[in-house]
Amino acid sequence: MTLGSANLDHGAKMVKITYLRNWTHNMGNVFIDLGSIQSLKMAAPQSKIFHVSGTPIRLFDRHRYTWRRKLVSELADGTIGRLMSHEKWNQVKEPFTLKPHANLLDLGSYIKTDYAVLSGCVFYRYPISRYKETLLKLKKKNVKIIFNGVGGATYSEPELAIVKKFLTEIKPYALVSRDNVAFEKYHKFAEHSHNGIDCAFFVNDFFQPAEFDAPDYVVLTFDKHPEPNPNLNSKLIIRAHHEPYDAPKEYFEKPNTLISDSADDYFNIYANAKSVYTDRVHACVVALSFGTPCRLYNSSVRSLLFERVGLEEINKKLVYADARMIRKEKEKQIAFLREILTP
Repeated sequence: MTLGSANLDHGAKMVKITYLRNWTHNMGNVFIDLGSIQSLKMAAPQSKIFHVSGTPIRLFDRHRYTWRRKLVSELADGTIGRLMSHEKWNQVKEPFTLKPHANLLDLGSYIKTDYAVLSGCVFYRYPISRYKETLLKLKKKNVKIIFNGVGGATYSEPELAIVKKFLTEIKPYALVSRDNVAFEKYHKFAEHSHNGIDCAFFVNDFFQPAEFDAPDYVVLTFDKHPEPNPNLNSKLIIRAHHEPYDAPKEYFEKPNTLISDSADDYFNIYANAKSVYTDRVHACVVALSFGTPCRLYNSSVRSLLFERVGLEEINKKLVYADARMIRKEKEKQIAFLREILTP
């Protein structure tokens, strides 16, 4: 039985939901969006969900960068950025102000809808600067704003001040956090709130992995840090990278490498692996959702989302998910969403 299927209310009224997707330069964002949409479908099966891509925002930003601004951005994502922790980089004073794009079609504000939903790591300067105007326009139309499975990048004092100011203006209808700190810091700014989990844990509720005809293998996914040597005893090693666009040439120089724009490709390799070693938070989330053990080589505060599901040791050793615990947390999250999405 699919999680939540026993509680479907076939007499429920249809609600319209505009889902504001993130930019797809990082496949982890895609995993979050797909999981969040799944949780909404499970909570409100009669709903109509309209998808609005965040990639146009990213494309306009990249096009408008001067060579100087583009250089700073590339340094943040490249060698210098990798030498700095994510938290330290995000506390550096931004070299320029992110202004609205005059020529960008704000499609998200045009759709007739009851709710607008945004998910993932959206509580820091860049996503706020890019979604704020859309959300304010929707707010004026009496659209209810929901943050589903959200968190911050650093939880530094400057970031906290920016996010609290933003939430005071938006006055969200509901907020579902993905880690305890996000809930503690921000829950009081929403009319309804729930201490939830990351939405990518819902991917196994809609995706059925293919069966592989291959020897046992492990996956190494490293985009931000040098690849470690975990002393693997495996006939096959698959290497994956989560940034399909602008991938550096060294990504293409090792055998059995996956670089794809399809979430399904990643779901299949993570679901069938014996284990996953990675510096990507959402490679772990997806693998764990399919029962694959993982180890995370990343000290970013984004990894706080694993504490919510009892995996505090994921940075120290290979860990296995407590499937029963995660299932219970998902049931709670669906129940909360079902209640707030009732017309």
